[in-house]
Amino acid sequence: MKTLIINGNRFSLESESHAFLTSYMKRLETYIIAHRLDKQLYDDVLSGIEEKLGAIDGDISQKHCVDIVNALGEPEDIFEGEEASDTPLTTTSKRKYGLWVKAGIAALVLVGFFGLFGMLMNSRAPAPVVIVMLGLFVLFVRYVINYKTL
Repeated sequence: MKTLIINGNRFSLESESHAFLTSYMKRLETYIIAHRLDKQLYDDVLSGIEEKLGAIDGDISQKHCVDIVNALGEPEDIFEGEEASDTPLTTTSKRKYGLWVKAGIAALVLVGFFGLFGMLMNSRAPAPVVIVMLGLFVLFVRYVINYKTL
Protein backbone atom coordinates (compact mmCIF):
# COMPACT_ATOMS: atom_id res chain seq x y z
CA MET A 1 0.00 0.00 0.00
CA LYS A 2 1.20 3.50 -0.89
CA THR A 3 -0.14 6.87 0.14
CA LEU A 4 -1.23 9.44 -2.41
CA ILE A 5 -1.66 12.99 -1.10
CA ILE A 6 -3.95 15.32 -3.01
CA ASN A 7 -4.68 18.78 -1.61
CA GLY A 8 -3.59 17.62 1.83
CA ASN A 9 -5.84 14.55 1.87
CA ARG A 10 -4.24 11.12 2.14
CA PHE A 11 -5.47 8.11 0.20
CA SER A 12 -4.13 4.58 0.65
CA LEU A 13 -3.72 2.84 -2.69
CA GLU A 14 -2.25 -0.38 -3.98
CA SER A 15 1.18 0.12 -5.57
CA GLU A 16 -0.17 -0.31 -9.11
CA SER A 17 -3.01 2.14 -8.47
CA HIS A 18 -0.61 4.67 -6.99
CA ALA A 19 1.71 4.40 -10.01
CA PHE A 20 -1.26 4.68 -12.39
CA LEU A 21 -2.71 7.83 -10.80
CA THR A 22 0.71 9.42 -10.32
CA SER A 23 1.45 8.84 -14.00
CA TYR A 24 -1.91 10.34 -14.97
CA MET A 25 -1.33 13.43 -12.82
CA LYS A 26 2.16 13.83 -14.33
CA ARG A 27 0.65 13.65 -17.85
CA LEU A 28 -1.83 16.36 -16.87
CA GLU A 29 0.95 18.55 -15.49
CA THR A 30 3.14 18.02 -18.57
CA TYR A 31 0.28 18.86 -20.92
CA ILE A 32 -0.59 22.04 -19.01
CA ILE A 33 3.04 23.19 -18.98
CA ALA A 34 3.56 22.37 -22.66
CA HIS A 35 0.40 24.24 -23.70
CA ARG A 36 0.94 27.12 -21.25
CA LEU A 37 -2.46 26.66 -19.63
CA ASP A 38 -3.54 28.17 -16.33
CA LYS A 39 -2.52 26.33 -13.15
CA GLN A 40 -6.09 26.61 -11.88
CA LEU A 41 -7.16 24.03 -14.48
CA TYR A 42 -4.72 21.52 -13.03
CA ASP A 43 -5.96 22.29 -9.51
CA ASP A 44 -9.56 21.77 -10.65
CA VAL A 45 -8.77 18.32 -12.09
CA LEU A 46 -6.89 17.36 -8.91
CA SER A 47 -9.91 18.43 -6.88
CA GLY A 48 -12.08 16.20 -9.06
CA ILE A 49 -9.77 13.24 -8.48
CA GLU A 50 -9.74 13.97 -4.75
CA GLU A 51 -13.53 14.14 -4.67
CA LYS A 52 -13.94 10.86 -6.52
CA LEU A 53 -11.38 9.06 -4.34
CA GLY A 54 -13.06 10.42 -1.20
CA ALA A 55 -16.42 9.03 -2.32
CA ILE A 56 -15.09 5.46 -2.44
CA ASP A 57 -15.98 3.31 0.57
CA GLY A 58 -13.35 0.80 1.59
CA ASP A 59 -10.14 0.03 -0.23
CA ILE A 60 -9.32 1.90 -3.43
CA SER A 61 -8.57 -0.62 -6.15
CA GLN A 62 -7.01 -0.41 -9.60
CA LYS A 63 -10.51 -0.58 -11.09
CA HIS A 64 -11.58 2.50 -9.14
CA CYS A 65 -8.56 4.42 -10.43
CA VAL A 66 -9.14 3.35 -14.03
CA ASP A 67 -12.80 4.36 -13.74
CA ILE A 68 -11.81 7.79 -12.39
CA VAL A 69 -9.34 8.38 -15.23
CA ASN A 70 -11.84 7.18 -17.82
CA ALA A 71 -14.49 9.50 -16.39
CA LEU A 72 -12.14 12.50 -16.46
CA GLY A 73 -10.51 11.66 -19.79
CA GLU A 74 -7.07 12.27 -21.21
CA PRO A 75 -5.49 15.74 -20.97
CA GLU A 76 -6.13 16.40 -24.67
CA ASP A 77 -9.86 15.80 -24.10
CA ILE A 78 -10.11 17.70 -20.81
CA PHE A 79 -8.35 20.84 -22.00
CA GLU A 80 -9.61 20.91 -25.57
CA GLY A 81 -10.38 24.49 -26.53
CA GLU A 82 -8.47 26.04 -23.61
CA GLU A 83 -6.20 28.90 -24.50
CA ALA A 84 -2.72 29.68 -23.23
CA SER A 85 -2.50 31.69 -20.07
CA ASP A 86 -0.22 34.56 -19.15
CA THR A 87 0.50 32.74 -15.87
CA PRO A 88 1.44 29.19 -16.86
CA LEU A 89 2.16 26.40 -14.43
CA THR A 90 5.77 26.85 -13.33
CA THR A 91 8.21 24.02 -13.72
CA THR A 92 9.96 22.63 -10.69
CA SER A 93 13.36 22.85 -12.39
CA LYS A 94 13.24 26.66 -12.35
CA ARG A 95 12.50 26.69 -8.65
CA LYS A 96 15.19 24.12 -7.94
CA TYR A 97 17.71 26.14 -9.91
CA GLY A 98 17.03 29.11 -7.66
CA LEU A 99 17.59 26.95 -4.60
CA TRP A 100 20.84 25.60 -6.09
CA VAL A 101 22.07 29.16 -6.44
CA LYS A 102 21.12 29.84 -2.82
CA ALA A 103 22.91 26.66 -1.76
CA GLY A 104 26.05 27.79 -3.57
CA ILE A 105 25.93 31.22 -1.97
CA ALA A 106 25.37 29.66 1.45
CA ALA A 107 28.37 27.39 0.91
CA LEU A 108 30.58 30.33 -0.08
CA VAL A 109 29.47 32.27 2.98
CA LEU A 110 30.22 29.27 5.19
CA VAL A 111 33.63 28.81 3.57
CA GLY A 112 34.43 32.46 4.16
CA PHE A 113 33.17 32.43 7.74
CA PHE A 114 34.96 29.26 8.77
CA GLY A 115 38.10 30.29 6.89
CA LEU A 116 38.16 33.61 8.72
CA PHE A 117 37.42 31.89 12.02
CA GLY A 118 40.25 29.42 11.42
CA MET A 119 42.66 32.23 10.63
CA LEU A 120 41.64 34.11 13.76
CA MET A 121 42.21 31.02 15.87
CA ASN A 122 45.61 30.57 14.18
CA SER A 123 44.67 27.08 13.12
CA ARG A 124 46.95 25.44 10.59
CA ALA A 125 44.66 22.46 10.02
CA PRO A 126 41.71 23.58 7.86
CA ALA A 127 40.61 19.99 7.17
CA PRO A 128 38.02 19.83 10.03
CA VAL A 129 36.54 23.13 8.92
CA VAL A 130 36.28 21.93 5.33
CA ILE A 131 34.65 18.68 6.47
CA VAL A 132 32.07 20.58 8.53
CA MET A 133 31.37 22.95 5.63
CA LEU A 134 30.96 20.07 3.19
CA GLY A 135 28.64 18.31 5.62
CA LEU A 136 26.45 21.39 5.96
CA PHE A 137 26.48 21.90 2.21
CA VAL A 138 25.44 18.28 1.60
CA LEU A 139 22.57 18.64 4.06
CA PHE A 140 21.39 21.79 2.31
CA VAL A 141 21.67 20.15 -1.13
CA ARG A 142 19.65 17.17 0.08
CA TYR A 143 17.00 19.60 1.24
CA VAL A 144 17.01 21.26 -2.18
CA ILE A 145 16.71 17.94 -3.99
CA ASN A 146 13.85 16.80 -1.76
CA TYR A 147 12.10 20.17 -1.99
CA LYS A 148 8.97 19.45 -3.96
CA THR A 149 6.70 21.86 -5.67
CA LEU A 150 3.86 21.07 -7.95
